Amino acid sequence: MIEYTDGPLMILQWHGSVFPWAFLLTLPSICITVILLAMGKEFPELTGPMQNIIKEDFSKSHIWTAMTAGLSLMIAFRTRQALQRFWEGTSLLHQMRGEWFDSVSCLIAFSKGAKAKKPDEVQQFRQTLVRLTSMMHGSALDEICGNDTAAQIVIDLWGLDSGTISFLRDCSDVYGFNKVEALQHMIQNLVTINHENGVLTIPPPILSRVYQTLSRGLVNLLNAKKIRNTKFPFPWAQMISLLLVAHCLVTPVIVCAAVKQYAWAILITFIPVFGMISLNIVSSELEMPFGDDDNDLPLAYFQEQMNRGLLLLICDRTDHVASTTDLAATDFNTLLGTVNGIGTDVKRSTSRALHDADFEVELLQKQQQQLQQQEIKESKAEEPFERPQAGSHLESAPPAAVVQTPLAQLDPSAASSSGGDAKVLPASGAAQGPSAAGAPPADKLAAQVVAPSGAAQGTPAAGAAPVDKPAALTESALLTLLGQQLEKHTAALERNTKIMTSFYQVMSEGALTLAEMKG
Repeated sequence: MIEYTDGPLMILQWHGSVFPWAFLLTLPSICITVILLAMGKEFPELTGPMQNIIKEDFSKSHIWTAMTAGLSLMIAFRTRQALQRFWEGTSLLHQMRGEWFDSVSCLIAFSKGAKAKKPDEVQQFRQTLVRLTSMMHGSALDEICGNDTAAQIVIDLWGLDSGTISFLRDCSDVYGFNKVEALQHMIQNLVTINHENGVLTIPPPILSRVYQTLSRGLVNLLNAKKIRNTKFPFPWAQMISLLLVAHCLVTPVIVCAAVKQYAWAILITFIPVFGMISLNIVSSELEMPFGDDDNDLPLAYFQEQMNRGLLLLICDRTDHVASTTDLAATDFNTLLGTVNGIGTDVKRSTSRALHDADFEVELLQKQQQQLQQQEIKESKAEEPFERPQAGSHLESAPPAAVVQTPLAQLDPSAASSSGGDAKVLPASGAAQGPSAAGAPPADKLAAQVVAPSGAAQGTPAAGAAPVDKPAALTESALLTLLGQQLEKHTAALERNTKIMTSFYQVMSEGALTLAEMKG
């Protein structure tokens, strides 16, 4: 594709222009005009009657206008269809790349959860996936190019195993299979096996989105091949060619009958003939957007962008999980001020801030602030815990209860003896208070049962049965609580699965919209 800048000087650019071919095809009409003018001057008795007939008949009946208008409408229709095919072709290529890149991006993200437990399997899956996808995209562009010698650059084909390379070669050379379809089937098999092996730790409903985006990418490829395999209708193109030849022959005759000066006759003949021929050549160039011509779509550029996107996904820093610092503004009004640029001390950012001249200075200051915050956190975590002095109010304070439950639910015998509710106190809290007379030390108990009334703290109630197995009682209460929490988390997991499915669908649609906007 030709890169250009609008302006008067662009008419001087010959690379990719249709002017040379159109000028050559216009030369016969100019030659006919010059010959007719010369004959009119040398042999007026022969050309005079013909000129009179042309002036009277053609000017009154508007035959010339009707013939030119019909040809103009037919060429205009072909040009409009050619533009539609051109824009549809570039849209399909961008959509195909967007769908396949989105599939690989999701799969790379899904494999992050198993990277700690299965690093070798995750690395093998990612490297294989990237190579197969690059080969699939390059093979797709080769198919729609239509040139047998066309070859796109792919990512390390020889890094695949010999069985895969041999099968891909035999697909087209031996079996006559479609290479792109074979590669997509390989990718689907790779995804399925790694999901069963635990490399892709993601629920099946969310993983099904990957299969859908892969299939949509193949559908976009087939639509692009539809443009490649379907030419402009032959009868229409034949009719345009016939009328164009007639236009080139009749125009010099009409001009010579009305104009006697060479310069004006040549100019008036050149403009309409050159315009019709140029539009017809432009339409024939645009209606087939795939290939290696100057005005065809840049297939090599599409492949390069796909390869760079795939290399991004296997970069070591791609697995980085973004977060905010402790100094980040979290107040809504403050963030609103950063967008509006008023009423805030937070520095306003732009989409080009990462490429500004002072980016390195800003980044260094940011790193220093994060290091200072990390040192403050570490210093606070390393501060020793000071035990209260003997006799202080902190030491004599009763431990705080963290689990409260009726005594009858813990031990029926204890409930009957105390006649009330009880509090189960943690061992960490009991260790801070003094031990009751005759009772085991508080720091050796897992929990302590205290009657709500009629007994002092730290002392068993009168007539109350001793608690022989406090740890078992606490475990029973915790198991009940855990069962309730498990039911809540199970319901929340089902809701989150649906939410994540919708989230990935919105993200993929956004990526496709962005790809179409770039196209």
